[in-house]
Amino acid sequence: MKKFYYHADGVFSIKWANINLETKLILLITIGTVIVLLGTTLAITSTVTDPERELAYDKSIKTAETYASQFNTDMQSSMTIARTLASSLEKYDTRNRTEANAMLE
Repeated sequence: MKKFYYHADGVFSIKWANINLETKLILLITIGTVIVLLGTTLAITSTVTDPERELAYDKSIKTAETYASQFNTDMQSSMTIARTLASSLEKYDTRNRTEANAMLE
């Protein structure tokens, strides 16, 4: 009995009935296992992806809020210094630029 048949288009084919039982079992178990693993991987990935994405968004929002708060604090401090300097220079009556620059240093 021939196990392999040659077709006119140049392709070999194997009849399923001629394949050894052990080879059939290994092939079917392997295919079944791969299908189950792919399905499980897909299910786990789709289940975990959404909560993980939400956690990443929440973390980025909190980080942005922290940076904005630090920036706001720095700007308020700088604005206080600028107002103090402006108030000091406003009350200073001299028109000499050298004296005013010396005072700022």
